[in-house]
Amino acid sequence: MSILGLVSILLTGGIGLLELSPRWIALKEAAIPLIIGAVLLFSVFTRNPLIKKMFYRSEILNLEKIEEALDTNGTGGALNSLFVRTTGLLSTAFLLSAVLNFALAKWIVKSPAGTVAFNEELGRMTALSFPAIALPCFVVVVLCFVYFAKGLGKLTGLKFQELLPPEASAES
Repeated sequence: MSILGLVSILLTGGIGLLELSPRWIALKEAAIPLIIGAVLLFSVFTRNPLIKKMFYRSEILNLEKIEEALDTNGTGGALNSLFVRTTGLLSTAFLLSAVLNFALAKWIVKSPAGTVAFNEELGRMTALSFPAIALPCFVVVVLCFVYFAKGLGKLTGLKFQELLPPEASAES
């Protein structure tokens, strides 16, 4: 389990035990994706946007081939701009998640905390969160990575398969 998942469980349990207003569930549901989105957005104003760090610390891309193509095309400077735009777009997925989480919680959770009805509403909210929140946010994330891959293809002149590490290209 992730630390964010544990924090979410502890906050939900705390709200129930302290019998706080259902409004706190809505705020808690929105707070975590809002914080992640804000961190992503803030990273745009740093030297290394988080998307850049993610790609350079992973084996998702064939970095040697990409850097060679960027040097050849003289488009290395534009890569950072692509990282910035992609990071900004990705932060919108978390903003969307925060808004949808808040709206879903406000719509479903009406009963006082600590009651059986409150627990049933939490269960209903959890069940609806996948189709109402996770799927739309997943679509936004996929669109961000498609945008990044197309932009990287334009900057390098490489096809999508050429952007991937040799091992991944051989498996396809």
